[in-house]
Amino acid sequence: MLKNHIVFSELYKSVITNIGIVLFVTFLSTNAYAKGTWEYFATNSTVKDIVAHNNLVWVSREDGLYLIDITDMSYIKVDDDGGALAMDEEGTLWIVRKGIEILTFDGNRWQRHRESDEKKMYPEFGGSWLYIQDAAFVDDTHLWIDTLQDILIFNMETKKITIGPGYDDLGISSNTICVTENGDIWLGGYDLWYFNGETWTHYTTETGLPFNNINDIVCKDNKIWVGTPNGSFCLENDSFTIYDDSLYFDTYNEFASVNGYSWFAGYEIGRYDGEEFTYFASNGPVQKSLWSVGISPQGHIWFGTELNGYYSIYDGNTWDHDTILDVIDGQMVDIISSIGFSSDSIPWLCTIQNRLYTQKDNKWVYYGAEKGWEYNLNDVAIDKSDGVWVANVNYLKYWNGIEWKTWDFKEVFNDNPTHFYCNIMDIDIAQDGTLWLGCNGGVLHFDGETYDRYIPEDGLVSDYVNAICEAADGSVWFGTENGVSHFTGTEWMNYTVTDGLSHNLITSIAIGHDGTVWLGTDYGLNSIDDSGIKSFTTEDGLINNDIRDIAIHPDGTLWIATAGGASHYIPENVITSTPNSNLPKPVSILTNYPNPFNPSTTIEFSTTGAGFVSLSVYNLSGQKIRELVADLKPAGTHSVIWNGRDESGNQVSSGIYIYQLRAGDVVRSNKMMLMK
Repeated sequence: MLKNHIVFSELYKSVITNIGIVLFVTFLSTNAYAKGTWEYFATNSTVKDIVAHNNLVWVSREDGLYLIDITDMSYIKVDDDGGALAMDEEGTLWIVRKGIEILTFDGNRWQRHRESDEKKMYPEFGGSWLYIQDAAFVDDTHLWIDTLQDILIFNMETKKITIGPGYDDLGISSNTICVTENGDIWLGGYDLWYFNGETWTHYTTETGLPFNNINDIVCKDNKIWVGTPNGSFCLENDSFTIYDDSLYFDTYNEFASVNGYSWFAGYEIGRYDGEEFTYFASNGPVQKSLWSVGISPQGHIWFGTELNGYYSIYDGNTWDHDTILDVIDGQMVDIISSIGFSSDSIPWLCTIQNRLYTQKDNKWVYYGAEKGWEYNLNDVAIDKSDGVWVANVNYLKYWNGIEWKTWDFKEVFNDNPTHFYCNIMDIDIAQDGTLWLGCNGGVLHFDGETYDRYIPEDGLVSDYVNAICEAADGSVWFGTENGVSHFTGTEWMNYTVTDGLSHNLITSIAIGHDGTVWLGTDYGLNSIDDSGIKSFTTEDGLINNDIRDIAIHPDGTLWIATAGGASHYIPENVITSTPNSNLPKPVSILTNYPNPFNPSTTIEFSTTGAGFVSLSVYNLSGQKIRELVADLKPAGTHSVIWNGRDESGNQVSSGIYIYQLRAGDVVRSNKMMLMK
C-alpha cells in the first residue's frame, strides 16, 4: 500500500523545502448547519507518464507531478502540472508540457530549455502543440516528442524543433515512444511500429499483434513490453506473450523498470517481479466517478465505479482496489451498478452489462451468459436466507444457491405506450420477505407469485421509479424522476422541490437507524425527519452534488457514492444500536496480543451486558476465515485464542487479518498480523 509519510534522500530535501509537501489525504470539513462531520475521499487522477532512476520514480498525473521513493512507497507532489517525462543517461528528468515547454530537473535545480507557446496550437507542420503524448531520448542530443498528430524532434544543442515521421507520411498516430539500448525506436498507437534507423516495420492484429490501442511501451531484458486497454503483452524475437494477470484495462498506461521490477501505473501503481503482480493502492477510490456503494457484514465499505469493472474497498484505515474485468465473448465490464453481500460476506456485484459477479475460492466468477439474461443489471439484493435477487430488463431473477428462477415481467406495462419494456431499476426486500420493485412504469409489490401494481393514478408522484426503501414501521419510500413518494399502505404523501428537495430526480434512498430518510439526488443530499426537509450540497461538505448511491454503516454513519468521489457523513448524534436493546454493547477494549504474532494470538473484548456475541476472523478480501465465538456471554471481559488456522484446521498464510466483534447492531473491528 502507498503510505503517506516522507522518507527521501538529502538530494531531494531541497525539492520538499522549495515546493512544500502535498499528500493524498482524507479531507475533513465541518458544517454547523449539518450538525455533523463530513469526510470526503478524492481519487487520485490517472497516471499519464512514469520514469524511474535508482529508487526514485517520477509520476505525471492529471493533477500534477509526483515523486515516489519505492523503498517505502512514500511520495510528494512536486508540481501542479505534469507532462510527458523522459530521463537522460545522467539521471536528469526532462518534462515536456503543452505548448512545447521543456524543463529539466537534475536533483538540485530546475532549468527551462524552451518557453511554452500555448497560443501556437497548430504550427506550420500541422501538429498540435497542446496535446503532448510522450517523450523519449533517441540519442544524447535528440529528444523525440509525441504529439496528437506528429513526432517532433528537439535538438538539445541548437534548441530547435523539427518534424519527424508521423501521421501524414507513415500513417502513424502514436501514444507512446520507446527507445531500446541499441537505439531502435518503437511507437505505439492503434498499432505498433518499429524503426531500426533505416526502415519501419508495422505490426497489426492481422500480423499477430494481440491487442490494438497501445498505451505504453517499455524495453526490459531484451523484451518489448506493451500495455493496452485489454491487458499487457511482451514481444521477443517476433513472438508475442500475453500476461493475463495484468488484465486491468487502463491501469497499465505507463511502465518503468526499477531494480529488476517492472512498474506499471494508471489508476494505481503495480509491480511485476516476473511471477506475480503486486498492487499499491492509494488513499481514496481507484476512480473518481463512483456508481454504487455497499457495506459488508464486517463493516468494510465497497465502492463500484463507472469504468472497466473497478471497485475499491475501505476498511476504515486503508484502501484496496481491484477489478472484475473479463473480456469474454467480446464483452467488457463497465459500470458496477449495485453491490450486495451474503451473511458470510461473499460479495455480489452486478454491472450495467449482463453480468452478475461473485467470488468462489477467492476468484471472481460470473453469471449472465445464459439465455434470458439481458442488458441492464440494475440491482442485486440478498434476502435473509442468502437468496440472491437480480433486477434485469424485463426479468426478475432469483438464485437459491443451486439454480436460477426467472420471472418475466415484460408484458406488465404494455398498457402504457410510453413503456416498451419493464426495466426494473431497484429491489427492496420487505420485512415480510416480499419484494418491492421500482420500474420504468411504476412500482410492483411481488410475493413470488402475484403482484400489486402502483402508478401515478394511485398516488405515486411519477411512474419512473429509481429507488425504494422500506422503513421500520412498514411504510415504503419511492424515489422517482419527479420527487419522492411515501406510502403507508393506505395513504400517499409526495415531496418535490416545491416542498424543499434540492432536486426532483431521486437516485437513491437509505433510512438511518433513527428513522431519518436520506435521499440522493442529481443535485445534493436531502434528509426527511420530524423536523422537515434538509438539503446538503458541496457547500456543506459533500464532495460532489451528483449522488449515485447511499449506504448506512452499522455505526450509523452515511457513505455516499458520487460522480466526484466518496463522501462520509457522521451525524452529530449517531445511534449505533436499536433503542431499548438489551444486547451487550462492546466497549473500547477490543485488542489482541501479541501483534504481530506467530503462531497464535489472544483476542480480548469486553461487554457491558449479557447477550449473544459473535467474534470472527476475515481476510482482506472479506472472506470469513474462522468463527471463534458464537455464544451467549455475560457482562465482563472475555478472551479467546486464535491459532492461525481456518475452519478446516489449515494453517493460514502470513498477512493481515481482520477480527470482528458483533453484538446486536454494534460492530467493532481491528487488525492483526500473522508473521512466519
